[in-house]
Amino acid sequence: MSCGPPYCRLVLAGPLVLLGTAIYARYYPASISAKRATLDFMVSQEANPPPTAARRVFGQSGSKGFQHLKALPDAVGAGSASDQQWSEYASINMYLNHCELVAVAIDSGALDEEMYNKASQSLYVQAWDRSKEYIQHPPAAKSQPTMFERFEIPAKRWTG
Repeated sequence: MSCGPPYCRLVLAGPLVLLGTAIYARYYPASISAKRATLDFMVSQEANPPPTAARRVFGQSGSKGFQHLKALPDAVGAGSASDQQWSEYASINMYLNHCELVAVAIDSGALDEEMYNKASQSLYVQAWDRSKEYIQHPPAAKSQPTMFERFEIPAKRWTG
C-alpha cells in the first residue's frame, strides 16, 4: 500500500490535531482561571474595608507630596511618630503591599495582566508615581533593600 498525498496528509493531520488540542487544553483553562482569579481579587478588594481605607489614606498622603511621605518613615524610624503618623504609615504600607502582591501575582500568572491593566491601570501607575521616591527613600531602602521591588515592573510596562 503506497502513501498517496491525500492519505499521508490525513495520517499527519491526526497527531497535529491531538497536539493542538493538548496545547489548547493546557493553556486555555489557565487563562480562564487567571481571569476569574483577577475578577475575584478585584471584587474582594473593593468589598474589604481595610484595603479600601488604606488606598484612601495613601491617596490623601500622596497628594500632600513627597516631603510628607518622607517624613513618615523618618518619624517612625526615629521613634518620634505620633499615633496618627503610625496609622498613616501602616495604611500606606498596607496599600503598597497590595500593589506588590498584584505585581507578584501577575508575574506568576495567577492574575491576568491584561484584565487587571484595563481595570486598574491609572490607579496602579499613579500609585507607583506617587510612591517611588517613598519606596526608594534611604531609611526604608537600607532596612529592606528588596522592599516593593516588583511593584515597579507592571507600572513601567503600563505607562509605555
